[in-house]
Amino acid sequence: RFTNLKSELIDTLTEENLKKTTRKMISKAQVTVDILIRNLYERTADVGFLATDHEICSFLQQPVSGYDEIMLIRKRLQEYVAKYSVYEEIVIIDNDRVVRANLDPDNEILGHVIDDEIIDRTIASDRDFEESFQPSVLLTKRANAHVFSRRIYRPSTNEVLGTIYLF
Repeated sequence: RFTNLKSELIDTLTEENLKKTTRKMISKAQVTVDILIRNLYERTADVGFLATDHEICSFLQQPVSGYDEIMLIRKRLQEYVAKYSVYEEIVIIDNDRVVRANLDPDNEILGHVIDDEIIDRTIASDRDFEESFQPSVLLTKRANAHVFSRRIYRPSTNEVLGTIYLF
């Protein structure tokens, strides 16, 4: 009887331990999923906010940008990233596919005309933003890049001024 009781007790303890561990794992998994969903939602909000930012729109409305204007926009992007986000690169491109500004000075694309599938998809999209994970000439440091992109509109007329890419 003692052996049977001992076996029954061990089985019960094992089962309860497994249930407890499973509950903990489910709870941690849910928190992880919630963080991921919130993080992705925040990225869509970031790209929407920056695409309608008054200073970025004004910057793109100017036909040519001098060094001082580019540095002011870069500073604005740096301040935004420092306060709200986790991006390593933000790229602003005009309608002629010229990189007008970018966050990372080591990513030497400023002033280059860019031919990239991400730009084609962003320009053609009727959605609020595009999201992709693929190689991009906009960010050459990585084989693949997770990017959120959106068209930038002139606030008063909804005319497309360019596009913005958050990596």
